[in-house]
Amino acid sequence: MTFLRDKVLYGSTLQFSTAKILAMVDQWNAPQPVSQLPLELIALTVALGFPITECFTEPKEGFHYMKTLTYLATVSRAWRNAILGTPSLWGLLSTSLPPHINHISLQRSGACSLIVGATTSVSDRQLSNFDEVLDIALPRWNRWSHASLALLPFKHVVQHLSSPAPLLEKFRLWLHNQDIPQLVPIDLFGGHAPRLQDISVYGTPLVWDSEIFQGLRKLNLEGIANKLISSDHILGLLAASPSLELLAILDSDVGFGPLPPSSTQTPVQLSNLGTIIFVGISVEAVVNILPFICAPNCGLLQLETYQEDVETLFDTADYLRQSLSNFDTLLHSAIAFHGSSQLSLWQHLTEWQCSGANLDAPGFVIDFPFAALTPAISWISQYLEAGLSSTHQMDVTFTFRSIDPEDLVGLKTLAGVPNVRTFTTDLRPSSGAVLDLLGSTQDVTGLPTFPALEVLQLVEVWRWLWQDLEMMLVRRYEESNSSSSSDYVLYVE
Repeated sequence: MTFLRDKVLYGSTLQFSTAKILAMVDQWNAPQPVSQLPLELIALTVALGFPITECFTEPKEGFHYMKTLTYLATVSRAWRNAILGTPSLWGLLSTSLPPHINHISLQRSGACSLIVGATTSVSDRQLSNFDEVLDIALPRWNRWSHASLALLPFKHVVQHLSSPAPLLEKFRLWLHNQDIPQLVPIDLFGGHAPRLQDISVYGTPLVWDSEIFQGLRKLNLEGIANKLISSDHILGLLAASPSLELLAILDSDVGFGPLPPSSTQTPVQLSNLGTIIFVGISVEAVVNILPFICAPNCGLLQLETYQEDVETLFDTADYLRQSLSNFDTLLHSAIAFHGSSQLSLWQHLTEWQCSGANLDAPGFVIDFPFAALTPAISWISQYLEAGLSSTHQMDVTFTFRSIDPEDLVGLKTLAGVPNVRTFTTDLRPSSGAVLDLLGSTQDVTGLPTFPALEVLQLVEVWRWLWQDLEMMLVRRYEESNSSSSSDYVLYVE
């Protein structure tokens, strides 16, 4: 800055306003309040504003973290000294960083714990700095506190995966099944990872009764194939972690046995469990898990399942009764909180969703695979009729290719629900039955079916016969015994 001031004062050829430049130089040279903070407070500010422990799961996060440290170190000499002299701000080793940056980070970390993010892609499993990251990180395995190992060759880490990890708190392991010889379960960390709180595993069979699964806060299992985990294993994991906050099982082939009588097994008490996500697992497995979980403070339930044995008649009512009876409070709370819910009716799947952008609000997504429409709608209706606010709206999408008499009974049950505000359908063989229902009245009240309906959305309306639509509207409103029908908006797509 002194050099720049001299250039300005002694005839520099710079084309800027001399007064403005001198003012800027004086401002830069003046002591700044932010630079007069104690070095410990500067380091704490950086650590809280940009937590290093959140910068290792995605490939680019490590790069952005180091870039941020570089920028902050230019604030002033005090900030530079505080950042470079605080080992806990370093120790990030990532495949998203150039090799020399990883070496600098390791050097400045001193004896502090290490944050390791080693990721390869499916198309390029040998990134230029991948081996170098493992070369400097694996010998210091006992210093790892947070780690994400994704799509790396199994042989690189097999020896260390069975070694104790005394400082490890959060661990993500993503391997392909074909990389694991004979799919032999791994005794992760030799059963010793006393600080482990959060674990995510993809495609890796483990020894499920290991002590590492005791006292977890978050458990995420994905891509566990060939029934290498069972519902009994999962219940055992839950019993070992009574303070669990998140349980996610995704795209896994969960083994299951005969369902024990509910009276013979005490539900696992999980008072802190706020999120349950089951996506891509069978309804048979769900029936062997959910009835034996007591999570009174659960705020999000997501069930997107499939039926494993499609040859067996799926008992919708029994499935709902067994699996969801412990979650009545959540369902009622979500319906009462949110202004609307969405009900999607497909030929072999019914999905009911009631959630929003507010992640702290109660919510749910529930699929009924191969569900008979009548018991599914009857089950939904009981929640809508149990003290539901009149302001809650239900948006229905109906895309049945064909509809049999039993499904029509379920649709008529839905037609009596007073909260259906939007009905969307397309032209299919079932459309005639849908129009007949929309143009009819309820047997008891004489009101039109779907009495609160405001929007009828017809997909590809040009394919519909206008005389059929006109007849439906005439029957609905001119022939109705009620003069209090809601205003009707015909939305055309």
